[in-house]
Amino acid sequence: MKMRSRIIVWTMLAVQMASWGWFQSQGGQLGDRSYVVFCIAMMIGQAGGTIECLAGKAWGTMILQLYFLAWTAVGMIVRLQHMA
Repeated sequence: MKMRSRIIVWTMLAVQMASWGWFQSQGGQLGDRSYVVFCIAMMIGQAGGTIECLAGKAWGTMILQLYFLAWTAVGMIVRLQHMA
C-alpha cells in the first residue's frame, strides 16, 4: 500500500477510535442523532480496517471487519426507523 493510501486508511481508523472514545465518554448513552453520527464514524473506521486487511491479505480479519460493519449498519438502520 502506498504511503498516501496508508495515511487515508489510518485516518479512517482514527475516526473510529475517536468515535468510540466519544461514545464511552457519554457513558454509552447517545441521543438518536448522536447515535447515527457515532455509527457513521464507526463504519468509516471499519471500512478503513477492511481496506487495510485487503491490502495485507488478512482474510480472517477482513471478515471480522465486515461483520462489525454490517451489524453497525443494522444498528443505525434500526435507530433510524425508530426516529421516523
